[in-house]
Amino acid sequence: MNKIRTFFTVLFFLIAAHISAAPLQIDYYGVVSSSSDMNMSKMAQDIFYTQLNSIDNLKILDKRPDVGSASKSIPDTSSSGNSKVVFYAEISEERIDESNVIWNCRFNAKTPFDGKIYSKQDKYDSYYKILTNAKTSIEELLFPLRQIAAKAPEEAPVTTNPGAVFSLESLAGTWAGEPYADKIVILRGGRGFIIYKNGATMNISLSIVNGMDGKKEILIK
Repeated sequence: MNKIRTFFTVLFFLIAAHISAAPLQIDYYGVVSSSSDMNMSKMAQDIFYTQLNSIDNLKILDKRPDVGSASKSIPDTSSSGNSKVVFYAEISEERIDESNVIWNCRFNAKTPFDGKIYSKQDKYDSYYKILTNAKTSIEELLFPLRQIAAKAPEEAPVTTNPGAVFSLESLAGTWAGEPYADKIVILRGGRGFIIYKNGATMNISLSIVNGMDGKKEILIK
């Protein structure tokens, strides 16, 4: 079974479940990929844009550097300013042997509310599975951001303390508000489990890691 790793910062757990009536403003910067199959990368880029537009309560602005092809490097997102969520995907291939390739797809959303990058990363054994699973992954990434956006003015001010330390103990408790989960239970030490609305359960393990931008992130396995 492929391991699925989901990256969220600690605010994912600290914001109450609430969806803002105003649409979430998103600037879409397309796909970043070094894959030699540029046709597939372009297809993914177009499909992700279509899927974003199909999700309720989002307002999407197409900011792709080139709508005809994927980017080779992380795009310059400075034109988005401080009022939009910056969204882009990264797709890379990991060759196991001559006939087997694992595809890594990571969706990234940089928010203006707290200046953090929220990401969701999955591994697939075929490129087409990226496309068929993309909408669910995008929704799972953006849903908590709408909660944060709704609470940002009163509960999620931007911190100016770079030395703030998060602890797993501070996350211990029972959390709710996810679309597919009845509750998320976090125990002291970082272990816990998810109870889904269909009755299924899944064990999870949390750890604190340094993100690419040097800020702390919570890694859920």
